[in-house]
Amino acid sequence: MTDRVPEADGVPAADVALLLSDGAGRWLDAEPADIPLGAVRVGARQIHPVLPPPPAFPGHDAYLVRFPYELLLEPDVPGPLWFEVAFRLSCADGSAVVVTDAVPRTVLAQQAPSRVVLDGLLNFTAAEPGEPGAFTLPESLPVVDVFGIGGSTPRWRHSTKRPDGVRPGSYSGWVAILVPEGCDAVDVVCSARFDLGPDDAMGCLPAALPTSFTLRLDAAKAATAAAPRTAREPALPPAPTRPAVTAPRTAPVGTIRADAQAVVEGGLGAEAEDRGEAWLGSDAMPGGEDGGGAHSGVRRPVGVPRVFVSYAHDDEPHVEQVRLFADFLARDCGLDVVLDRWDTDRRRDWYLWAAEQVREADFVVVVASPMCRKVGDGQIDNTRHRGLQSELALIRENLHADRAAWTTKLLPVVLPGRTPSDLPAFLQPQSADHYIVSGNTVDGAQDLLRAVLRRPLHRRPAPSERVRLLDRLR
Repeated sequence: MTDRVPEADGVPAADVALLLSDGAGRWLDAEPADIPLGAVRVGARQIHPVLPPPPAFPGHDAYLVRFPYELLLEPDVPGPLWFEVAFRLSCADGSAVVVTDAVPRTVLAQQAPSRVVLDGLLNFTAAEPGEPGAFTLPESLPVVDVFGIGGSTPRWRHSTKRPDGVRPGSYSGWVAILVPEGCDAVDVVCSARFDLGPDDAMGCLPAALPTSFTLRLDAAKAATAAAPRTAREPALPPAPTRPAVTAPRTAPVGTIRADAQAVVEGGLGAEAEDRGEAWLGSDAMPGGEDGGGAHSGVRRPVGVPRVFVSYAHDDEPHVEQVRLFADFLARDCGLDVVLDRWDTDRRRDWYLWAAEQVREADFVVVVASPMCRKVGDGQIDNTRHRGLQSELALIRENLHADRAAWTTKLLPVVLPGRTPSDLPAFLQPQSADHYIVSGNTVDGAQDLLRAVLRRPLHRRPAPSERVRLLDRLR
């Protein structure tokens, strides 16, 4: 159960409990159990309206938000090899929140405290001495990686090569966000991931129980308006004449349709509860008797899997079919989905983009199509479909380097109108699993969702159950 610990100023802290899960009952006389390790505790948030609203983003309000968080470990628990904290943001009415920038960014060497300021495009830049609106970033120790800029879920990953792992302590993340004009609250789902390494994990699986809270934008704006002018945040400098960043067209939202939720509760979700895993909207959620907030009732597994969708641009109907499929995975299933069409807000090196997505994804979905098969099998001129050629080359390289890991990570998908013969040979369409999606519904994609969420249709009985049965037969 996640606790909320009152802070001195009355703003509750939010704890993401860190656990080792022995969901299968590894010993004959043991029931499934969770071993508490500590928590990632999010302290009192700071919310600063950006006044006046930047003219580069008409129809939007802007805010600067600070998330302070601590890594807390129980006595004698070793530091993790890495840990990651994520903040999924959505307006209370379901509208998209866009993170225009976040700090600290990537930290590869120790960084001294520095002064930064938001520019007119809501990017953090180095502040000039005495520049109004500047604030201080504390010292940062390597290694820190930041993800989610341009989306709705900023996340910071802390890692180290120290033998004793990442040390417990306090950290902070700052984000600049855009919300639709008049949005008065942002709902936040905070989750965490970590890894202790095989020796310290004792054969158990790392797990975490997410927490949720709400950023009261209306209260922050009212407090700023009521404060004396000298106490307010200084206005931003005029925005340069550049196009405004538009909100992503798709982002996971806080509701699941009733028919999908019924399937999840009846099949995909039930066995997770037996293993002690938490779901959004379950009784383990903090904030009221049923979890509270706009996310109450949402079923989403702890540690939302990231899914990268790789596909060929055969023709416009196929591209649109893939987009609708990705929309379904993100909106209706709550997965963290990456699709190239959602990342066209700026000029990119698409090879580096693809390399990052393949590296960071928990699963890589390869969508079957005639052109995908031709590219994967090397039956196309090397001047055509170069993007997919690069992606599939990266995927093949990873599969060759670690076939055991990547066989489970690669998920070949066959959408309506396609067949398994439209998959490249290296994905083993006949001798290994592929996933036929008959429609953009939980029923139509159930086999794929069970693979992503690790929810088999039939659960293998724990050893202790078999032992008790044998005792009765004697």
